[in-house]
Amino acid sequence: MGGIGSGGRRAGSGQKPRAVVLSHPSAVEIFDPPKMLRGKVLGVWHTLAPLAFDARTLTRATELAFVILCRNVVLEQRLASKVATAGRSNHRGMIQRVDAELAKFCLAPFGKALSAAVAEPVKSKWAGLL
Repeated sequence: MGGIGSGGRRAGSGQKPRAVVLSHPSAVEIFDPPKMLRGKVLGVWHTLAPLAFDARTLTRATELAFVILCRNVVLEQRLASKVATAGRSNHRGMIQRVDAELAKFCLAPFGKALSAAVAEPVKSKWAGLL
């Protein structure tokens, strides 16, 4: 320790930059499902979309991933409904895929309740005098 080449700056050392906190937009854009959705896939959209809108995870930018989630839910239900495929490797793989996609949209339980942040009014120490 302390020999030749042991001095100098280290990668990652020093003062860290301040984090910038980005706020969620206050208005949630709620939009209709894509026109291409039909049947059971459309039914899954109507079931899950209100929850994803509330969680603010379904946006125009994530719409395609949400459509894929809806299709995969229907595929998983189809695999589960047949005795020949239920519980087999393809079905188990689809269950894992759907679980991961539900987690992306905060639609899967993860052990804690989400609480909405409520801003409490700031009390001034001079408020009692007025």
